[in-house]
Amino acid sequence: MFCAKCGAANSDGNKFCTGCGAPLKGTPSYQSNQSNTYAQTGQGQMPPVPGTVPTPQMRRPANMQAFGPAMNTVPLPPAAVASPQTAMPTASTVPTASVSAKAKPSRLIIALIAVLAVLVVAGITLFATWKAELWGGRTLPDPASIVQSAAAEGGKPTTIKAKDVTDALKQRGFNARTEKVFSGKDVGAFAGYKESAAGSRIPSGSTVTVQESAGPGVPQDTMGKPAKQVQGTLEDMGVPVHYKQVYVSDTKKTPEGTVVATDPVAGQGLAEDKRDDGIYVGVATKGDGFVADIVGQDVKQVQKNLESMGYNVAIAPRLSTSKNVGKVTGSNPAPGSSVPSKQQITLYYGVDAKGVRDAFTFDSPETGHKMMGASSSLAAGTWCTNGGDCITFDAQGDEYGAGGSHIEYPKGRDGTDYGDYSTLMSCAIMGTPYCESDAYLLKQDYGAFELMPGASLTNYWCNGTMRNDADDSCSDGEYHMQDFFLAVPAGSDLKGLESARYFDSDALAAAKKQKTVDASRPFLLYRDPKLYSKTTAPRDSEETPNPFVPKAPRADVSDELAKFKPAPSDANAYYLVSTPGDYDWGALRDADMK
Repeated sequence: MFCAKCGAANSDGNKFCTGCGAPLKGTPSYQSNQSNTYAQTGQGQMPPVPGTVPTPQMRRPANMQAFGPAMNTVPLPPAAVASPQTAMPTASTVPTASVSAKAKPSRLIIALIAVLAVLVVAGITLFATWKAELWGGRTLPDPASIVQSAAAEGGKPTTIKAKDVTDALKQRGFNARTEKVFSGKDVGAFAGYKESAAGSRIPSGSTVTVQESAGPGVPQDTMGKPAKQVQGTLEDMGVPVHYKQVYVSDTKKTPEGTVVATDPVAGQGLAEDKRDDGIYVGVATKGDGFVADIVGQDVKQVQKNLESMGYNVAIAPRLSTSKNVGKVTGSNPAPGSSVPSKQQITLYYGVDAKGVRDAFTFDSPETGHKMMGASSSLAAGTWCTNGGDCITFDAQGDEYGAGGSHIEYPKGRDGTDYGDYSTLMSCAIMGTPYCESDAYLLKQDYGAFELMPGASLTNYWCNGTMRNDADDSCSDGEYHMQDFFLAVPAGSDLKGLESARYFDSDALAAAKKQKTVDASRPFLLYRDPKLYSKTTAPRDSEETPNPFVPKAPRADVSDELAKFKPAPSDANAYYLVSTPGDYDWGALRDADMK
């Protein structure tokens, strides 16, 4: 029933309103009855709907006047009272909510699948374009893909040249440079990539170093390493390798088993005519007497020590770096060789620009005092450019002083045959072995000196034949430009030579744009005929000046002496290669390499 005072629904048996406490007068609760009826009908069935529901008359409480006449009766729409569906969601509402709940995850899944598909397609596209090298760098070409093996004469496959690889690299967008390395492959062949491998992927535009084979040789960094460490590298050169004992006394400074000498010297290639003989390696072995570690010691002290052991010792100068001035740079026989007591030993000691004049000066028996000679073995040794071109000067003669030694030069670099007794000279002489003309650098104060075949100071060509006489009957005689070297000891006055216009001005300007020569090391410059437009000059008589030498013996000084080309730079300098001497390898004992 309903409370007439507050309208609250109450159970039929209640006497007072549970909402406001007012007395109840029997007004039935339709909602409660209806709910019970609904519960009795069973789940899923609706109760019968009565036609009309009588509205009970209620006395209006005094405090209800404010609600107005509308509160006199409480009409209840039959449908609203009869059907409990007013408290339930409609049939159409339930499926709509269910569909919405299902629709949301379906759209999310579809969206995720679409995104995933896009990512997969993008990934495939990226990989395909990367594989096609449209981005992400490019691969270094495999030499086998550049030049296919082909059966050459004798069935030998075609050699892949380093130049073929550099060309292929440039076509693929790389910058390429070439570095020569010693290997067992043919000269000029591709020997590999430096710090990379075929098939490696690197950024486009990178600089790639291509290693070009220089044939078999001894790598620059061989000296001082354990012989077993370099054994594999040397034996890959494709030539015989021999290991020999070289004696040392201080095994703390020079540990046993380390490399103390090689032939060819470290950094040099093996000559074609020596490939059957192969490479020799001197391995440090504990010993006494004439040992290899005398190199670098004070020459006077070493001489004294060896003489105390019974050896006959002489000393002779050789060009060296500034740090080795006055120290042993080598010997004959070579240091560490097995030398019987009382045998002759010549120690070579280093000199720089300051010692050049003394090296050419000797006691003259004719004059009774010191004189400057025209020749010397001071520049003996092997000289090489950084590019691997080498010149070797062999010393000959007695080593009692500079006047008794010389450098043989029987054949020129241009093929000119000077004869077995030809030597290199540093100035012209007339009847005596003394250098008297001030036209030569040896007599000046630059420290540098010239070297030229002695015959080139007097010879000329007549009707295409070289002659070396004073005959003036040849009407069409010619002077020819011949081999001519500039020896530059460490500490020479290069600036002074430049100021004196010794070098061609254009050649000097070109050299200034290149890497500066290392003046702390002795070096040679070779006058290159290819750099001159004229390499011949007319000769009318023996008094005609020769423009290709500072001064001929009987001629006047040339006013048109050819300026020297090239000017010094690191690229064209022939640096002296440090070597302790010439070993008699066959006489040395084999080293144990097991």
